[in-house]
Amino acid sequence: MYKTIIEPRVSETDGIGHINNTTVPIWFEAGRNEIFKLFTPDDSFENWKMIIINMNVDYISQIFFGKNVSVYT
Repeated sequence: MYKTIIEPRVSETDGIGHINNTTVPIWFEAGRNEIFKLFTPDDSFENWKMIIINMNVDYISQIFFGKNVSVYT
């Protein structure tokens, strides 16, 4: 399992301090970088061997600006 720490940015935050729901899939992509390296160690798009076909997000609690987020892959 890989762990990526995300520090939420102000630009990802709404007017009352919540992280916008559209931000979470972008953070998931950051968490996949180590998985991608397993399949394509040189990060070459010419030799890319993996794609994500489907992603589902179930929100179970709020995420706030100022609190780091852990993405486990």
